[in-house]
Amino acid sequence: MIVMALDAPPMPRGTTLPEVNGRGLVSQQTPLQHGEQVFATFCSACHGAQGENGVAKSSKTTMDALVAFIKNPTGAMPKLHPDPLDDREVSAVATYVRTLQRP
Repeated sequence: MIVMALDAPPMPRGTTLPEVNGRGLVSQQTPLQHGEQVFATFCSACHGAQGENGVAKSSKTTMDALVAFIKNPTGAMPKLHPDPLDDREVSAVATYVRTLQRP
């Protein structure tokens, strides 16, 4: 089946299209929900389900610092970027990790 939107209205500049999954369907997950799923899959075995083993007290408290660390970790943390985690997944898991951090 081919679907074409010939009469689609123009989109304003800066408008982004929604995320799609591997089958071309619009994803219903928010970045936070996706980040929670990525964390459960790749991070919780070492960091704990709620980040109790090293996430909650991390000194990396900004999104930029978290993303940079997840992409290029130090210590015992394995490098998961760019495979199996792409940029979108790194950003999503960083968004989720920020919700686990405690002052």
